[in-house]
Amino acid sequence: MDVSILLPFIVFLPGVMFAAFGLGWLLGWQPSERTVVRATASGFVTMTLAAVWLSLQMLSSGQTQFQVSLGDWFSAREYHFHLTLVADRLSLSLIALSCILIGVVGSFSKRYLHRDPGFLRFFLLLQLFAFGILLLFAAGSF
Repeated sequence: MDVSILLPFIVFLPGVMFAAFGLGWLLGWQPSERTVVRATASGFVTMTLAAVWLSLQMLSSGQTQFQVSLGDWFSAREYHFHLTLVADRLSLSLIALSCILIGVVGSFSKRYLHRDPGFLRFFLLLQLFAFGILLLFAAGSF
């Protein structure tokens, strides 16, 4: 798989899940606990496997970093703020560690928060936190 697709996929998947569940919640949709947990678990397993795959591609190709430019975030006259994601050895290890730890927190929370009124809200905030931390670790223009 291409790096220009894989790195943004890892970073933006929790944001997309947060937006989908959050918008559904605002529109009155109450997903079951099973739906929320399965989506969260499959998302974090997929992101962890993608981070491992990206690490293996980096090792096999001999590159020290991958850089993906997503265009200009902001531009005014001569000033341009480029939105760039960078994956190097340090950031990939932190991305993989974050995916694993947040997945473990989600796995524990499905049992701990079972039938709690704030179940969906907790998982929404978990997805938002994951999106923020992964964006922070992969930010090349920070």
